Amino acid sequence: MFLPIGDEPNPRGVAWVNWALIIANVAVFLLVSLPLSGSPADAADPALREYLHWLRTAGAGHVPLSQVSAYDVLVFQHGFRPAAPTLPDAFTSMFLHGGLLHLAGNMLFLWIYGDNVEARLGRVTYLVVYLLAGVAGNLTHLLIAGASGAPLVGASGAISGVLGFYFLAFPENRVRVLVVLFPVYMDVWRIRAQWVLGSYFLLDNLLPIAMGMRSTVAYGAHLGGFLAGWLIARWLRGRDDAVPARARQHLRPPDGAHLPVAAGADAVSHALARGELARAAHLYLEAFPRGFTRDVRPADALVIADWLAARGEPRAALAVYARVLRDAGSHDVESRAHLGSGLVLLDAMYRPTDAWQHLVRARNLAADAAVAGAAEQALARIALLQKLQFRGR
Repeated sequence: MFLPIGDEPNPRGVAWVNWALIIANVAVFLLVSLPLSGSPADAADPALREYLHWLRTAGAGHVPLSQVSAYDVLVFQHGFRPAAPTLPDAFTSMFLHGGLLHLAGNMLFLWIYGDNVEARLGRVTYLVVYLLAGVAGNLTHLLIAGASGAPLVGASGAISGVLGFYFLAFPENRVRVLVVLFPVYMDVWRIRAQWVLGSYFLLDNLLPIAMGMRSTVAYGAHLGGFLAGWLIARWLRGRDDAVPARARQHLRPPDGAHLPVAAGADAVSHALARGELARAAHLYLEAFPRGFTRDVRPADALVIADWLAARGEPRAALAVYARVLRDAGSHDVESRAHLGSGLVLLDAMYRPTDAWQHLVRARNLAADAAVAGAAEQALARIALLQKLQFRGR
C-alpha cells in the first residue's frame, strides 16, 4: 500500500478556504448523505419513478422499492449525468459522495495539497480555480461517457485541478508517502511531488482510459480537472514572468533613453562594461515587452536581475531571472538565477514554498560552493518556518 499522508514544505497560517471546502464536504455527508441513505425513497416522488426506469434500461432489472434510499434518488437528481447535463448539477455533484471511503480519500488529498495552492493563489482565486476545475472535470467526463445516464458524484475533478496546479507550481516539494508491505515492511518515504502526481495522472487515470478499462472510477473527470489546474498554473506563470509596467516607469532614466532596436543587446552590454548598472537595467526593461532581451547574454541579464533585486524591485527581478533561466545555457548561470529567484521570493515576497522550488534547483545544479551553500542556508531557514517540521533531503 502506498498512501500519501503529507507534504513539505507547507505554508504557515490557516488555509481558510481549503478548510471551508473540507468542512462543507463533510457536513453534506453527515447532514445529508448519511440520513438519506438510511431513509426509504418517497414512493410518490416522480424522481423515484424516473430513477427506477433508468435502472431497468441500464440492465439492472427489477429493483425492489425497499432497496432504494432517498439518497439514491437525490444523487440521481443532483449528480452530474452525461445523458442530461446541467450547470447546477456540475456544481452540486462536487459535494456529494458515494460513501465514507470516497469522501475520506478525497478530503485527504485536499488536505495535503490544497493549503500550498491556496497560499499561492489567494483565497478567492483558489475557490474559483477549485470550482472551475470541478466543472472542467465533469465536462471531460461528459465527452468520454457519452450518453450515460449514471450520475457522477464527488470532488475528485476539483481536487484533481488542485493536483494539476501543484504539479507545475511545486515540483520540488516532497510528498510523505506511507509504504506498507504487510507484515514485513512499513515506513514513510519522501518522494518528489512531480513523481507522485505524475504517476497519479499517468498510471492511475490516463493508462486505464487508454486500455479501455471499465470501472466506477470517473477517470475522465480526474484527467479534465488535472489538465485544467495545470493550464491555469501555466497561464499564471507566464503572467508572473512579465515585468510590471510600474517597474519600467519607475526605473526609467531621467533622460528618457530608449533602446534602439538594432543595437539592443550591444547597448546593454556597453552599459554594463562601463559599470553603468542603472542604465543597463533601464535599457533592458524598456526592451522587455518587445522581446529584444533574448539577444542579451544570460550572464548580463543575471547582473541586471541581481541589481533589480538589490534595488527593491522583486517583481521585475523575478521576471528577468525567469528570462535568464529560459536562455541560461550553463549550469553556473542557471544555478545563480535560481538562487536569486529563491532569495527574492523568500525575503522580499515571503513566499517560502515558491522559494523552495528555486533553492532546491540552485543547490542541485551549483558547481560553485558559495552558491550551493547560500541555497542550503536558505532552505534551512524555510524548514524552520514550516507548520510541520521535517528532516532530510
